Amino acid sequence: MAIRLWGVIVAAALVAPLSGTVAEASSADDAATATVTGTVWTDRDGDGVREAGEPALRDVVVSDGLQVVRTGKDGGYSLTLDVDRRLTDIVAVTLPSGYRVPLSAVRTPEFYRDLGELAAGARANADFGLIPDPRTAKGDPNFVTVSDVHVADYGNGIDAERERARAQFEQLNDLAERPDFVLVSGDLTNSAEPSEFENYQAAASSSRYPIWTSPGNHEIDSGPNYAAQIENYRHYQGPEWYSFDYRDLHVVMLENYRGQNEADQLEWLRRDLAEVPAGRRLLAVAHIPFSGGLTEANETPLIDLLRDHHVSLVLSGHVHGNDTDPTTFPGGQQIVTSAAWAPQEGSPEGFRRILGRGKHSLSTPFTAFDREQQLTIVNPAPGTTLHEGGPAVLVNAYDTTNPPTRVEYRVDGGTWRPLQSVGRWSWTDKQDLELSAGPHRIDARAVGRAGQPWTTSGDFTVTDEAAAQPKPDADWPTLQGDNERTGHAAGTVSGPLDLAWVYRSGGAILTSSPVVAGGTAYVGIRDEDGIAEHGVAAIDPKTGKELWRRATDAPVDATPAVADGLVHVSTVRGTVLALDAKTGAVVWQVRTGVGSDAVQRAWSFAGPAVADGVVYQSVGYSLLALDARTGTQRWSFYPDTDGYGGTDRPAAPTVAGDLVLFTGDGRYVTAVDRATGKERWRHYPTIPARYRSAPTVADGRVFLHGEGSLEVLDLAAGNLLWKDSRGGNEGRGTPAVSGSIVVSPIGGSGIAAYDVATGQRLWSTTGGPVEASPLISGDTVYVGSKDGRFSAVDLHTGKVTWSRNIGTWVNSSAAPTGNLVLVGAYDGNVYGFTG
Repeated sequence: MAIRLWGVIVAAALVAPLSGTVAEASSADDAATATVTGTVWTDRDGDGVREAGEPALRDVVVSDGLQVVRTGKDGGYSLTLDVDRRLTDIVAVTLPSGYRVPLSAVRTPEFYRDLGELAAGARANADFGLIPDPRTAKGDPNFVTVSDVHVADYGNGIDAERERARAQFEQLNDLAERPDFVLVSGDLTNSAEPSEFENYQAAASSSRYPIWTSPGNHEIDSGPNYAAQIENYRHYQGPEWYSFDYRDLHVVMLENYRGQNEADQLEWLRRDLAEVPAGRRLLAVAHIPFSGGLTEANETPLIDLLRDHHVSLVLSGHVHGNDTDPTTFPGGQQIVTSAAWAPQEGSPEGFRRILGRGKHSLSTPFTAFDREQQLTIVNPAPGTTLHEGGPAVLVNAYDTTNPPTRVEYRVDGGTWRPLQSVGRWSWTDKQDLELSAGPHRIDARAVGRAGQPWTTSGDFTVTDEAAAQPKPDADWPTLQGDNERTGHAAGTVSGPLDLAWVYRSGGAILTSSPVVAGGTAYVGIRDEDGIAEHGVAAIDPKTGKELWRRATDAPVDATPAVADGLVHVSTVRGTVLALDAKTGAVVWQVRTGVGSDAVQRAWSFAGPAVADGVVYQSVGYSLLALDARTGTQRWSFYPDTDGYGGTDRPAAPTVAGDLVLFTGDGRYVTAVDRATGKERWRHYPTIPARYRSAPTVADGRVFLHGEGSLEVLDLAAGNLLWKDSRGGNEGRGTPAVSGSIVVSPIGGSGIAAYDVATGQRLWSTTGGPVEASPLISGDTVYVGSKDGRFSAVDLHTGKVTWSRNIGTWVNSSAAPTGNLVLVGAYDGNVYGFTG
């Protein structure tokens, strides 16, 4: 996607520029000071030694993080430092366009000098030789941004996190379209320990590119003051805020966790931006999105300053998911990149390319790590039977370092036929296959940007029998079919299933699941690369054709809930909408979250429950009750935070009788009175886990899944009845209940079945991690997994009876209607299967 923003120009300086041939900033009154002097020159041969014929560089900005000066005609500068401001004293140069500096062994540009702990009255020297590099002077931006690397040291000698990060940097090395550098926007480490910085640097040393870093909240150490808290970062990575120029960009690297409380950062930024000439575009990098309520400080002054200078682009991370915000900075974009470690919204671990496309546009494609020459023939899938009138050829293709630019297929060794790209994964043919009955072979081939092809093949059979026609029937209007989230279908869809149709959204489907009401299916969509594809789509379940589509202000990871002719849904930025089910027109919408005018991510990742004319919606750390017809708030519930007081990713609420069950940030489940919004009871996990999925209620029991555990409570009082804990990753799948059996994801991989009354484990499966909720239809369990499969499992034995390889994550939960089962996938497609 191209974003039109690059026409914006940095405003003329709002603060008077520093003057003087060799400007010298005055220090604070009565502060203990030291003097640093030095020279900046052109290091033509790059040897770090100034020689005859290597001229001085004038008007280069030098700073200690507060004072900002320019070099004079002789390349000289002088700074007066407050030696009590930080423990380690650092002086840095703002690297001008058209120059580079040497790289350290850990690939950090050597734009700063660590002067140690200067004593009051000391004098020190810091010279900078800048190497001419015309490549950084002109051309379109081309770099990579990564966030939340989280290299941890668990003290076990394995150093798995270091090697994981090293492998990720090595994948960036292999990109077919080579970037100029890598930006890491914070959380290099997990807890700011020296050993973690050393492990991060060991990983970063494998990069072939320069790596510019800014600190995140995980780089803030303990200590009595900010100087102590930021010291480890400064020792290993350099200044916590600084700037450099790249082509026609001025890049400011900021610290906006504790740093927003530091007056010297704001003063430094004012002085730094005052030195930027008109015509240079401004790019800011800060770990935490400037979006209200996510930092420990008042972010308004920093936002206002960036707005005053017409910032074009802000790059962030922190929330471990992708987002593009076009509203916080008028005329610019705030781009949030998913984590390189432990994404928390269903997105894969990955990075973004920042690619200029001329003077007025920019593309910011997200790319998943660890995908090597993936190629899946989704239809006709190997081993399947293709019926007359079935969907067209569909192939999913992906490669992290060498993205496909062409995908083609042939049948029975015939002529290669090109496929058309739909979204980032899928490639399809416009015309249907016309083949005689009998066995056939299909070959698929992808060609990457670097030119290397990769192939796959499969055998399938064509029959002249017509495919079973989709016959939607019963409604499945909300997540898991009902407000109790039982996941049990009244009808039966038995396998093996045939692919009847594919709806291609062009975006991505993460955790939003299809629902069906009144003969129409609905699903939420997100855009991993920008904003164009965010929305809700209405689909004809008979044909897979789009009936309408409503654009939204942010990704829709929530599963819609349909009631009384309205489609209720929320976006991750906390906008709750009611849409006309027939037309998609907005009937009402409510902005929620921190402050009435805040532009923010309100952490609304899960859909609502609708009962008796009331919408129950989890937003951030709170639960709202809204009038379903008007959006008027009836009550809000904000639980005692037990000292946490943050926001997280709450699951969908569950309605059972006169209670709403709400998991908040996952640290406990709360039963809230539907009439009053008051807490009735609360249950804390009896094992170390968080509840990431919606509770399931059946026969007076509450089933809670979290991080490989399953706990079962008494609905009336929240008392524990039984539990099973096998460990595992965070799980978002909601358990499904049918009679005496409950089926739940089990964290690391697969699903398991238990006796509802005793908790005895009946069976379990292996395979890819399961984030989806299981669906029970008759004697069959349908569930998707992150290994790209959508499978059918026998309810009584756990045997896999059917499976289809889609080739990308299936975190969406299935929806049955009539003889159909619908499921979404990360490729952005909804698949309609008939049984």
